[in-house]
Amino acid sequence: MAFSPAESSIEARLHGDHIELQVRMDLESAWRAMGEPASSAPDVAGSMPRVRKYAAHVCEVSAGNQVLTPTESLADLREGEGGIIFHLVFLRPSIGPLTISAPYLSRLLPYHRATVALWDEHNTRLGWSTLNAVSPSAVLPLPGVPWISAPAQSRLSLLGFAALGFKHFVAGYAHIALLCALLVVSRRASSTLAILVAFTLAHSLTLALTALNVVSIPSPGIDRLIAATVVAIGLETLLSRGEPKARYLWALGCGLIHGLGFGNALRAAGLGLTGTSALGPLLANNLGLELGQLAVLVILLPALWQLNLHRPVARYAVPAVAVLAVLLGGYGLLRSTVLV
Repeated sequence: MAFSPAESSIEARLHGDHIELQVRMDLESAWRAMGEPASSAPDVAGSMPRVRKYAAHVCEVSAGNQVLTPTESLADLREGEGGIIFHLVFLRPSIGPLTISAPYLSRLLPYHRATVALWDEHNTRLGWSTLNAVSPSAVLPLPGVPWISAPAQSRLSLLGFAALGFKHFVAGYAHIALLCALLVVSRRASSTLAILVAFTLAHSLTLALTALNVVSIPSPGIDRLIAATVVAIGLETLLSRGEPKARYLWALGCGLIHGLGFGNALRAAGLGLTGTSALGPLLANNLGLELGQLAVLVILLPALWQLNLHRPVARYAVPAVAVLAVLLGGYGLLRSTVLV
């Protein structure tokens, strides 16, 4: 699908004296973005005068603390491809950073995401982020201009970054399902410890690399990989007999992938937003993640150990956990692949 109902894209390109913004979304999303009810059939083609008028408001752009007004706004209907492209032009500002907001996300489906990227004149990507209804704004650096701090409400304290990490793990069903599938067949304390250490070290590494922009992979692709790891571990658990050998290697590989998701979430929350050191927020977020993982394990480990003490029960419970992991991972793949 050229235009997905689960994802829109925002591309900002720097030119000599102006910035060109291009927003792509499917027709149904454009219809809802303009405030039309979900119950009515999209009629973007029949409402092009309204669509062109809406183009100037599809995104809000500011530089430093100064709101930019588009000098040009257009809408290009791609009815055959099932989508529409909004074009906006802004004068290139002399201050930074550049803040791009997508207010339309509040009117779309909860799982809708917008990827935003900033490119320079030489087609080099300067920054990117993923937006959703909860975090509809991205702050991107502008080369060669003074940095003016963004509003205080867009920054998180160290405690806020720690709370974000805790919430990300505890609310992430994919991470919990993966741990369940990894640990459900572990019958020795040494193998359980090896799995947890491998998973923790791996996701901490890629969390740091992604958050600091050393590794750059868009969130939709990472979401698919995370869901795929849950499916793979669920199937491996379902098909294996007894406790598989070197299971910590599975935990290591999966941890590397899940850490990419943690890092993307941290960047989307505004890591290093004001140009200051990112080390403190990064450590705080990682601490929150580990506390979230610990909170999950406090409940999970005793339950799994009790399960393994009763072999007749484990005989049926282990496959049940594996099947549940496959179903949850499959749902994640469906949501991030078929819908996107």
